Order: sequence, then structure tokens, then C-alpha cells
Amino acid sequence: MGHARTALVLLLGVCALALSSCGGGGSSTPGAAATSKPVGTVVEYATTSTNADPVNMSVGPDGALWFIESPGGGGANKLGRVSTSGVLTEYAMPAGVLFPGGLVTGPDHNLWFTDEANHLIMSTTGGTMTVYNAGATLEDLVVGPDNNLWSPEYNTSFDDAFSTSGALVHHYPTGYSQQNVYITVGPNGNLFVSGYGGILGEMTTTGTASQFNMNPPVVNGTRNLIVGPDANLWIADENDNIIVKVSPSTGAVLASYTVPTANGSPWGIANGPDGNIWFTELIGNKIARITTSGTITEYPIPTPNAQPYWIVAGPDGNMWFTEAQSSKVGYIVP
Repeated sequence: MGHARTALVLLLGVCALALSSCGGGGSSTPGAAATSKPVGTVVEYATTSTNADPVNMSVGPDGALWFIESPGGGGANKLGRVSTSGVLTEYAMPAGVLFPGGLVTGPDHNLWFTDEANHLIMSTTGGTMTVYNAGATLEDLVVGPDNNLWSPEYNTSFDDAFSTSGALVHHYPTGYSQQNVYITVGPNGNLFVSGYGGILGEMTTTGTASQFNMNPPVVNGTRNLIVGPDANLWIADENDNIIVKVSPSTGAVLASYTVPTANGSPWGIANGPDGNIWFTELIGNKIARITTSGTITEYPIPTPNAQPYWIVAGPDGNMWFTEAQSSKVGYIVP
């Protein structure tokens, strides 16, 4: 998400799929997914909008997969929804919302996301949206242990927390300045932040901040991060083409694993129902699985140059992902 994502979308260009466009709330109904398929099977669904540029994705409170359609490179600027059977619905963004991202389901059972115009946006599952002034450019969102919505400010030295009424409740300095983007809750209940550098940030919900230097092996390419099934932090490092395992208690890099495909560019990362970790390869055009001991298995996406971006575990037991360049969403059987 953020400025780097915008630049990426502009670099990749406008997707040339011949799809029909629709206004907010329009829907399409592809065929339902089969229930029994071999591991590694990929199923894709084309979005309704031409050049949708789907990026961030989250499981919604209604059990569907929700995703952001970015306007970068002429994209749709909509909020999308796909059921686990493949039914797609899209809702137009309110006026003034620019380059949205950071999608998460809040404790109030609504969807929340950020944009690059200093907004925090709430959407009901019916597509009704409310826009709040965030006072800064926010990035990824996570629900903290205090039930507030936490987000790092892009390219500043602050982490912010918002209530589900849209009010800023915390504005804490991190003690360092970098392009902060991705955030997760660690096993200790603290917030961990990665960005476009080798610094891993940690913050308590009361504002105590720490930082850890991951260089080496990280240089400047960290993207999304999660807590794995082994209670360690797992980070997708796009520029260095590695997956990094970090101790949340010490900040020490425990291991790094090179993606088999050269320039695979790991980006999105998520826990799977099989006890493994799954990630997207943005340039490698693959979905990959890594065990906690570091064994990586890759699965190609049928659509060439799809640019798989985000990945989440769906309620149907499949791993759902977005394709930023091909205007598709889909799933892989884990």
C-alpha cells in the first residue's frame, strides 16, 4: 500500500483486460468453486470493473472476502466483496478517498481502511461508508489488544490508534523515521511495524517504543508481517527476495530463507490452516508455502503477469489472494 504501491501500479501500467465496468454496488456471479481439489489448485475470478487493481484483502464479518480496488494506473477505486462461492460485488468509494488500503475487520463488525488523503474510512457490509479525518497519511491497519485500530503513519515517526467512533485516541512517537507501512500484533500483545527499511519497530499500547535493526540480512525491502504458528514474526522481504523469521522477544533475526524463484518479490504473507505460512510472489507470479523449518514450495498462477499481491486464510479453508495486474481475485487450495 502507500506511495510505494502507487509507484508500483504506475510502473506496471494499466491492465488490458476486456471487462465490463459497473457502478458502486454492481455484482457478477461466476460459477461456484468446487469443494474438493488437489493441494495447489488455483481458482480465479475476474472482477466486475475493468482495471480494478485489487490490492489489500481481509475476511469480512459476514464470512466473505473483501478487497480494495485501487485507482492507481487508472484503477476502479472501489471496495470489492467476493463470497467463497465466487459471487462478486463492488461499492464505489466516497468522493475524496484517494488510493485506499489497509483493510481490516474492526471489533464493531464493520470494515475499516485507510487512504493517502489522510482519511480513515468505515464501511458496513452493505457498502455504506463513513469517512473520518485521520490527520495524517495512514498505512496498514490492525486491531490491537485494546480494541483500537492501530496504524503507522507513512514516512513519519508516529504510530496512531483510533476508536471505532473514528476518534484519534493515541499518537505515539516511535523514536525512528522510515517509511512505515505494515503492522501486526505480536504474541506479547505489542504492535510490530515493518516498512521500507531494515528496522523493525515495536510499541506497547501505552506508547513505549523499541526498534531492532535487521540488517543483515534485510536491506530495504520488508513488506507484510505476521506472527507464525511458532510464535515468531515472519516477514516478507520483497527487495532481498527472502522470508525472514524474527524473535518477537529480542528482535533478533533467527533465519532467512531465499525464495527459489529469482526476483520472486514476496509481498503478502499469511498463516494457513495447514500449519504452514503462505505468501505471494509479486513478480514471480506464484503463490508459495513455507514451513516453519524453512522449506518453500511454489505454485504458479495460471494468468500470466497477474501480480499476486495480498493473501489471507478464508473461512472455507482456502488461501485467498488478489491479483493487482490482472484484475482478478482467487484462491489456492492449501
